[in-house]
Formats: sequence, structure tokens, C-alpha cells
Amino acid sequence: MNFVHFVAMLENKGLWFSNLRNFEDPYEGFQLFRSPGFRQHWEDHVKRTGLPEGMTNIEPVLKWNEESIAHAYVNCWHMSEVESAALWKIYGHDGQGIAIQSRYEVFADSLEEKVNLGGVEYVPVEEFDPFNVNRTIMQKRRSFAFESEIRAFYFDVPTPIPSNPVTTSPRLGDWVSIPLDKLVQKVYVCPTAEPWFVDIVKMTVARYGFAFPVEASTLLTPYKS
Repeated sequence: MNFVHFVAMLENKGLWFSNLRNFEDPYEGFQLFRSPGFRQHWEDHVKRTGLPEGMTNIEPVLKWNEESIAHAYVNCWHMSEVESAALWKIYGHDGQGIAIQSRYEVFADSLEEKVNLGGVEYVPVEEFDPFNVNRTIMQKRRSFAFESEIRAFYFDVPTPIPSNPVTTSPRLGDWVSIPLDKLVQKVYVCPTAEPWFVDIVKMTVARYGFAFPVEASTLLTPYKS
């Protein structure tokens, strides 16, 4: 994240969950159920699973799925034992990128009950699950596998469902309260940052009353035996 987003996180004492529609990848939450051939696929599914014949009417399913995708809110993380040079280039190219480190179990324990957490599955588009929206949210194309993403998400679908699909205007996102002193194990500043910027990050953390350690990444530090 950049410094502004980091300060916003401290100020709001939580994490920003962005509406899925804000994401650049057009295949986020891809609605395979609107693709050619899906209707026949659905009818075959009904017969194969022994569902009532009336279930061949997929319009209610389509409407629910579309509303769910339109009102999905997501917070993304990278999971790895080491820093990612690729992600530093993407998010820290200006020399002012910041990464926060935590552990999966700590993250899971810090989330509100409404929030789901899991690892993203990287598969071909044609293998995206058309029936389980929770799974669709967690599927991306293989081109993004380098992200090794952990994703927290929740739905905030209007009740009752509007008569026409996606008639309501989803919010850009929401802040979700998180105990940051529990969640954040360490803060890393990007490897191209100047020493003064590292000091600014440390002072900002202290000013907001937190005590988690702040370190400059050593990814580009010359090797010393």
C-alpha cells in the first residue's frame, strides 16, 4: 500500500474493503452464468443432482448471483514466507510503498463474523464456479498466480432483492474495524525508500499510539558474508 492508505488504515483503525467492481481485472467475479451455453449446463446440473424440475428456471439464480457479485467487498493480501520483488515493484515503485506483516491465523481471528477468509484459486476462466458465488469470488486467472493472494471478503446484498438485477448502487467500499495492534506483526518499508521516509513511517505509527516495529526492507541490500 502507499503511505496515504497506510495512514488511513491507522486513522480508521481497520481495513478497507473495496467493492469488487473497482478492481482492474475484468474477470473478477466473472459471471460465467451469463456466458453462452450456461443455460444448458444448468439444466444438465439440475438433472444430474436430482433437483426439482422447476429449478431449471435459472433466472432467480442469475439475479441473486449478480446482486451478490455487485455487492461483494474485498481486502487483499499476499501470502509468502519471503518478500515479493514483483509486488514491491508494483506497489512501491515510487519509493514510498509499505507492507504490513501478519499471520493467517491471527488475521482470521481478527475479522468480524460476517467476513470470509481464504486463499485465491488460480484456474482457467472456463473452470470458474458458476453456482457457488463464494467460490467465484475466490477464483482468478492463472496469469495472476504470482500474487499468491489471501482474500478477505463479505457480501452486503440489499434485502429484499430488487426486481431488476443490480438496480442498487453499490458503495465504493467500507472500513471494517480490526484490532490493528493484534493484526500487525511488523511494518516493512519498500527497499528503495530513503531513510527519512522510514523515519516518517515510524513517527506516524507512534503518533497514532501503536507500537508495532517498522523496518526498511533489505531486499536490495548488498550481500555481506
